[in-house]
Amino acid sequence: RNELDAALSHDLGDLTLGASYRFSVENDYEAHGGSATGTLDLADNNSTLAVNLFGFRDSVGRAGNELFSRELITLGARASFTQVLDPNTLAQVAYEIGHLQGYQASPYRFVGIGPNATGYGCIGALQCLREHVPETRLRHAMVALARRALSDAFSIGAEYRFYFDDWEQRSHTVAAQLAWSPGAGTLL
Repeated sequence: RNELDAALSHDLGDLTLGASYRFSVENDYEAHGGSATGTLDLADNNSTLAVNLFGFRDSVGRAGNELFSRELITLGARASFTQVLDPNTLAQVAYEIGHLQGYQASPYRFVGIGPNATGYGCIGALQCLREHVPETRLRHAMVALARRALSDAFSIGAEYRFYFDDWEQRSHTVAAQLAWSPGAGTLL
Protein backbone atom coordinates (compact mmCIF):
# COMPACT_ATOMS: atom_id res chain seq x y z
CA ARG A 1 0.00 0.00 0.00
CA ASN A 2 1.14 3.52 -0.80
CA GLU A 3 -0.47 6.30 1.17
CA LEU A 4 -0.28 10.09 1.23
CA ASP A 5 -1.67 12.09 4.16
CA ALA A 6 -1.95 15.86 4.42
CA ALA A 7 -3.35 17.87 7.32
CA LEU A 8 -3.70 21.51 8.21
CA SER A 9 -4.92 23.10 11.43
CA HIS A 10 -5.24 26.62 12.75
CA ASP A 11 -5.35 27.61 16.42
CA LEU A 12 -7.75 30.47 17.19
CA GLY A 13 -7.30 30.52 20.95
CA ASP A 14 -9.86 28.19 22.51
CA LEU A 15 -11.00 27.06 19.05
CA THR A 16 -8.91 24.92 16.73
CA LEU A 17 -10.05 24.22 13.17
CA GLY A 18 -8.52 21.61 10.93
CA ALA A 19 -8.82 19.69 7.70
CA SER A 20 -7.12 16.57 6.37
CA TYR A 21 -6.91 14.53 3.17
CA ARG A 22 -5.78 10.95 2.64
CA PHE A 23 -5.05 9.09 -0.58
CA SER A 24 -4.06 5.43 -0.58
CA VAL A 25 -3.67 2.89 -3.33
CA GLU A 26 -3.08 -0.86 -3.47
CA ASN A 27 -3.14 -3.27 -6.39
CA ASP A 28 -6.88 -3.85 -5.82
CA TYR A 29 -8.08 -0.78 -3.88
CA GLU A 30 -7.97 3.01 -4.18
CA ALA A 31 -9.21 5.35 -1.45
CA HIS A 32 -9.70 9.11 -1.19
CA GLY A 33 -10.90 10.69 2.03
CA GLY A 34 -11.13 13.95 3.85
CA SER A 35 -12.22 15.37 7.16
CA ALA A 36 -12.94 18.72 8.78
CA THR A 37 -12.50 19.11 12.53
CA GLY A 38 -13.32 21.65 15.17
CA THR A 39 -12.16 21.54 18.78
CA LEU A 40 -13.34 23.96 21.47
CA ASP A 41 -11.63 24.18 24.86
CA LEU A 42 -13.95 25.23 27.69
CA ALA A 43 -13.69 25.95 31.43
CA ASP A 44 -10.01 26.99 31.41
CA ASN A 45 -9.09 23.96 29.23
CA ASN A 46 -10.70 21.50 31.66
CA SER A 47 -13.36 20.51 29.10
CA THR A 48 -13.05 19.90 25.38
CA LEU A 49 -15.79 19.57 22.80
CA ALA A 50 -14.67 18.14 19.44
CA VAL A 51 -16.57 17.57 16.19
CA ASN A 52 -15.25 15.74 13.13
CA LEU A 53 -17.00 15.46 9.76
CA PHE A 54 -15.58 12.94 7.30
CA GLY A 55 -16.12 11.54 3.83
CA PHE A 56 -14.41 8.78 1.83
CA ARG A 57 -14.69 7.57 -1.76
CA ASP A 58 -13.21 4.13 -2.33
CA SER A 59 -12.82 2.10 -5.49
CA VAL A 60 -12.84 -1.63 -4.69
CA GLY A 61 -11.14 -3.93 -7.19
CA ARG A 62 -10.17 -7.58 -7.37
CA ALA A 63 -6.60 -8.70 -8.08
CA GLY A 64 -6.37 -10.58 -11.36
CA ASN A 65 -9.56 -9.02 -12.76
CA GLU A 66 -8.99 -5.61 -14.34
CA LEU A 67 -12.71 -5.25 -15.17
CA PHE A 68 -13.93 -5.55 -11.55
CA SER A 69 -14.40 -2.11 -9.99
CA ARG A 70 -17.05 -1.06 -7.46
CA GLU A 71 -17.53 2.22 -5.59
CA LEU A 72 -18.09 2.80 -1.87
CA ILE A 73 -18.99 6.22 -0.43
CA THR A 74 -18.79 6.81 3.32
CA LEU A 75 -20.06 9.97 5.04
CA GLY A 76 -20.13 10.52 8.77
CA ALA A 77 -19.56 12.57 11.87
CA ARG A 78 -18.06 12.11 15.32
CA ALA A 79 -18.61 14.26 18.40
CA SER A 80 -16.80 13.90 21.70
CA PHE A 81 -16.72 15.61 25.07
CA THR A 82 -13.67 15.26 27.32
CA GLN A 83 -13.65 16.39 30.95
CA VAL A 84 -10.69 16.67 33.32
CA LEU A 85 -12.03 15.31 36.62
CA ASP A 86 -8.97 16.06 38.75
CA PRO A 87 -5.23 16.67 38.08
CA ASN A 88 -4.72 12.94 37.36
CA THR A 89 -8.02 11.80 35.82
CA LEU A 90 -10.01 12.47 32.66
CA ALA A 91 -13.17 11.02 31.17
CA GLN A 92 -14.58 11.11 27.66
CA VAL A 93 -17.84 10.25 25.92
CA ALA A 94 -18.19 10.11 22.14
CA TYR A 95 -20.75 9.31 19.48
CA GLU A 96 -20.07 8.46 15.84
CA ILE A 97 -22.48 7.97 12.95
CA GLY A 98 -21.56 6.76 9.48
CA HIS A 99 -23.55 6.14 6.30
CA LEU A 100 -22.07 3.80 3.70
CA GLN A 101 -23.40 3.58 0.14
CA GLY A 102 -22.06 1.15 -2.42
CA TYR A 103 -20.05 -2.06 -2.53
CA GLN A 104 -19.45 -3.47 0.97
CA ALA A 105 -18.91 -7.16 0.28
CA SER A 106 -15.52 -8.82 -0.08
CA PRO A 107 -14.56 -9.36 -3.74
CA TYR A 108 -12.71 -12.51 -2.64
CA ARG A 109 -15.38 -14.22 -0.50
CA PHE A 110 -17.72 -16.86 -1.90
CA VAL A 111 -20.66 -18.71 -0.35
CA GLY A 112 -21.10 -22.42 -0.94
CA ILE A 113 -24.65 -23.75 -1.27
CA GLY A 114 -25.78 -27.37 -1.13
CA PRO A 115 -26.13 -30.30 1.29
CA ASN A 116 -22.37 -30.99 1.34
CA ALA A 117 -21.24 -27.36 1.78
CA THR A 118 -18.76 -27.18 4.65
CA GLY A 119 -19.11 -23.49 5.53
CA TYR A 120 -15.54 -22.87 4.34
CA GLY A 121 -16.04 -21.09 1.02
CA CYS A 122 -17.07 -23.45 -1.76
CA ILE A 123 -15.55 -26.69 -0.48
CA GLY A 124 -18.04 -29.50 -1.14
CA ALA A 125 -20.73 -27.11 -2.43
CA LEU A 126 -23.03 -27.81 -5.37
CA GLN A 127 -23.18 -24.13 -6.20
CA CYS A 128 -20.75 -21.29 -5.42
CA LEU A 129 -21.96 -17.68 -5.29
CA ARG A 130 -20.19 -14.40 -4.59
CA GLU A 131 -20.86 -12.82 -1.23
CA HIS A 132 -23.74 -10.35 -1.45
CA VAL A 133 -24.66 -7.74 1.15
CA PRO A 134 -26.92 -4.66 1.06
CA GLU A 135 -25.63 -1.53 -0.68
CA THR A 136 -26.44 0.84 2.21
CA ARG A 137 -25.51 0.75 5.87
CA LEU A 138 -26.07 3.16 8.75
CA ARG A 139 -23.62 2.65 11.62
CA HIS A 140 -23.58 4.08 15.14
CA ALA A 141 -20.95 3.82 17.87
CA MET A 142 -20.93 5.19 21.42
CA VAL A 143 -17.79 5.25 23.56
CA ALA A 144 -17.09 6.03 27.20
CA LEU A 145 -13.56 6.02 28.58
CA ALA A 146 -11.61 7.08 31.62
CA ARG A 147 -7.87 7.44 32.16
CA ARG A 148 -5.93 8.03 35.40
CA ALA A 149 -2.26 8.81 35.97
CA LEU A 150 -0.84 6.72 38.82
CA SER A 151 2.54 8.47 38.70
CA ASP A 152 4.68 10.35 36.19
CA ALA A 153 5.46 7.04 34.44
CA PHE A 154 2.32 4.86 34.88
CA SER A 155 -1.34 5.30 33.96
CA ILE A 156 -4.41 3.08 33.70
CA GLY A 157 -7.44 3.35 31.49
CA ALA A 158 -10.76 1.69 30.79
CA GLU A 159 -12.97 1.94 27.72
CA TYR A 160 -16.43 0.69 26.73
CA ARG A 161 -17.75 0.85 23.15
CA PHE A 162 -21.26 -0.05 21.96
CA TYR A 163 -21.82 -0.44 18.22
CA PHE A 164 -25.03 -1.05 16.27
CA ASP A 165 -26.17 -0.70 12.66
CA ASP A 166 -29.18 -1.26 10.44
CA TRP A 167 -27.86 -4.69 9.40
CA GLU A 168 -28.85 -5.70 12.95
CA GLN A 169 -25.22 -6.04 14.04
CA ARG A 170 -24.48 -5.27 17.70
CA SER A 171 -21.20 -5.36 19.56
CA HIS A 172 -19.91 -4.52 23.00
CA THR A 173 -16.18 -3.92 23.42
CA VAL A 174 -14.44 -3.49 26.76
CA ALA A 175 -10.75 -2.62 27.06
CA ALA A 176 -8.48 -2.13 30.06
CA GLN A 177 -5.08 -0.51 29.64
CA LEU A 178 -1.90 -0.13 31.64
CA ALA A 179 0.66 2.27 30.19
CA TRP A 180 4.27 2.81 31.19
CA SER A 181 6.42 5.66 29.96
CA PRO A 182 10.05 4.80 30.85
CA GLY A 183 11.32 8.03 29.30
CA ALA A 184 10.44 10.96 27.08
CA GLY A 185 9.09 9.78 23.72
CA THR A 186 8.55 6.15 24.82
CA LEU A 187 5.26 4.53 25.76
CA LEU A 188 4.62 0.84 26.47
